[in-house]
Amino acid sequence: MTKWMHTTLSRVPPRALVLALVLAVAVVGFEGWYLLLRKPLVEYRRLTATTAALTAAVKSPASQQAELNRLQAEVRQISERVAGELRLPAAEDETASFLMTELDRTAARDGVVLTGVKPGGRRQVLGFEEVAFEVGAQGKYLPLCQWLLDFRDTLGQGATVTDFEMKSIDEGGRVALSLKLALYRPPRIPGAGK
Repeated sequence: MTKWMHTTLSRVPPRALVLALVLAVAVVGFEGWYLLLRKPLVEYRRLTATTAALTAAVKSPASQQAELNRLQAEVRQISERVAGELRLPAAEDETASFLMTELDRTAARDGVVLTGVKPGGRRQVLGFEEVAFEVGAQGKYLPLCQWLLDFRDTLGQGATVTDFEMKSIDEGGRVALSLKLALYRPPRIPGAGK
């Protein structure tokens, strides 16, 4: 067998033999890298990056405080902007009087009579404070519908009619409307008034 191998190898050109050896070394090197060294090296790089990030985080509490202050200021600005878009007064005790004034003004403009505004409860809903009211109004059907459609323009994007009921009150086409209105505003943030 050794003689046969020796004669077979002696017939192969020396360049092809060198090329086969180089190819065999390259395959063994690639397999060694891929199967043995690649995963530990990737893990080592990940651990090194994590260690560097944690070291930087521990060494810079001042930058963390600055970032926290920046984020608090940004939240304050967004809350003020959202409250401005809602067109609601900042003070909670002024909300009912503001609502009555605005609804009465738009009702008179549309030919509707506001018969009552009764405050409901407050609760947290998906990160917002919900303030509920029961509202009563009377008028002709079409002006009453127009008045309902104008709620968003009157009270802002945070006003939603959650329930309503209409019924005829006389032969002249007048309708009584009772509805539940919910106003949504961002929750009070400590330091927002600063």
